[in-house]
Amino acid sequence: MVRQQMEGARIREAARAGIVNTYTRLTHADRRAQPSRQSAPAVVPPATNFDPATWQPGQRQLVWHSPLNGYQSFGLVGRQLLLAAERVGIDVRIAIPHARSAFPEFARFFKPLDGAGRIGFSYEYQPRSSPLPAALTVIYTLSETTFVPGERVDAINRAATLLYVPCRQNLQSFGDSGVRVPIKVFHHGIDPARFPLLARPRTGAEPFTFGCFGDLSPRKGVDVLIRAFGDEFAPHEPVRLWLKSWRFGGQLRIDDPRIELHFGFWSHAQLLMFLQQLDAFVLPSRGEGFGLCGLEAMATGLPTIATNWSGPVEYLDPTDSFPLAYRLVDAVGTESNNRHYTGQWAEPDYEHLRFLLRWIYEHPEEAAQRGQLAAARVHGDWTWERVAWQMRDDFDLLARGVTPW
Repeated sequence: MVRQQMEGARIREAARAGIVNTYTRLTHADRRAQPSRQSAPAVVPPATNFDPATWQPGQRQLVWHSPLNGYQSFGLVGRQLLLAAERVGIDVRIAIPHARSAFPEFARFFKPLDGAGRIGFSYEYQPRSSPLPAALTVIYTLSETTFVPGERVDAINRAATLLYVPCRQNLQSFGDSGVRVPIKVFHHGIDPARFPLLARPRTGAEPFTFGCFGDLSPRKGVDVLIRAFGDEFAPHEPVRLWLKSWRFGGQLRIDDPRIELHFGFWSHAQLLMFLQQLDAFVLPSRGEGFGLCGLEAMATGLPTIATNWSGPVEYLDPTDSFPLAYRLVDAVGTESNNRHYTGQWAEPDYEHLRFLLRWIYEHPEEAAQRGQLAAARVHGDWTWERVAWQMRDDFDLLARGVTPW
């Protein structure tokens, strides 16, 4: 305990001195993601009923299954990816006929499915229990820990020609858990028009505002953020923390008047207004399939702290963002997001989080410059169009019977 207290004091002293990279030297720890496993097969087993005429230049027909609601992360990703697929020339046909009336804005995608000779794409947390009406099926799913339950693995092995996962840590976890079909990383993205670089004019009288949004469950590590914020900043310092959750965050213990919890469904315009009032974004997650909210915050120009494990590793860059150290721990059945998590996940480093909060607070101009650099990188390299082009290129290979690595 004494050693931990001494180390914490050294880290905080380094923060006050403005030495961003000192933390790594003090802890002598390299917690970067390890090289990921690539699955073995080089050729996709041929599908006897695949019709090559359904996927060729000028005529790429794709059977689609994903949530489409506008308030849940899977639905939001499904919407954006579907529209991007259309923009790169894919003829999308939604395989959920009963959903037509619920999503009139997608009516053009509800087309007759006259046979099963096409490529199918299914994006959900739990793979479908019934097969898609397709000859080749690409499943896109994710995990927030190192463990994938056997029933999910079995469903993937039965149904998938190719498995997409959103990060390298997931590639490793699904492979280690027994997935035998080829696995490839397939990222999320952002629409620069929906998440533009935001101007943040300040009078100088506003408190410095940290923030986070999403389903603020135990998996998101917000309990660590609340504790680190309260311990690092004295009551007289002009700083605050805003938390936004789509549902009531009654499980969060907040007794600091500088911490505000906003909950309920917000329109996209309201979300942008929230992000515009922040000075920094913090995502101290224990596990993310991708962690899209961090990428969206970066797109608007926010300096961003995120746990350097699982999904956020894919888009964090220490030159323009703030990777948060962690250690792997057992999830021990923690209940979060209506699930019980097992396997291992990341425990965000409390002292390093305090260090980063303090550094950003004491170096607001340099932090804001990093946020501007991150926004430029995200707008250039992390669009949904880039993702959709990968899908199109990968499926071109699948149609020829070749594994897309």
